Amino acid sequence: MFLIKIEFIYTTNDNNNIFSNNYRFITKIMSCLFNSLAVFLDTPSQEIRKKICDYLEANNEVIEGLNTKDILKDLEYIKKMRDPKTWGSAIEINCACNIWNLQIIVKNIRDDVSSNIEFIPIGGKNSNTRQIKISWNGNHYEPIKDLQEKLKNKRKRSKRKKNKSK
Repeated sequence: MFLIKIEFIYTTNDNNNIFSNNYRFITKIMSCLFNSLAVFLDTPSQEIRKKICDYLEANNEVIEGLNTKDILKDLEYIKKMRDPKTWGSAIEINCACNIWNLQIIVKNIRDDVSSNIEFIPIGGKNSNTRQIKISWNGNHYEPIKDLQEKLKNKRKRSKRKKNKSK
């Protein structure tokens, strides 16, 4: 079992979006993409990594019309991706969209002109598709939490702790 402790220092912008400008993961397993997804999915990052690697290994469709073997010419990629020190990429983001029915908006802050890259599940968005946002600086992913979602998740965690203590 791994303990992951995430410490965030938040600042808000004019739109009341919370940006986790500073954070620290205290864990033996490090990968900013999987840790960022864990913030939204309330699932340990190593479990997210495993589900994504299993999805790839099963030769599922990654993007519409293309399976794992169509995209990855070297299936050693999956073995390497299982290593907690290996960084995730767009392939893993696409898989996460398909597994958890997510629309993932990646805010590209690497370039002078900031832009958004949208990833959606196969078949497109539907009424059950959840949107999450992460930023990418060319080297590092970081979660972008909306104030309302942060408060809602905090309330859920508080209720679970109360229920467990009963």
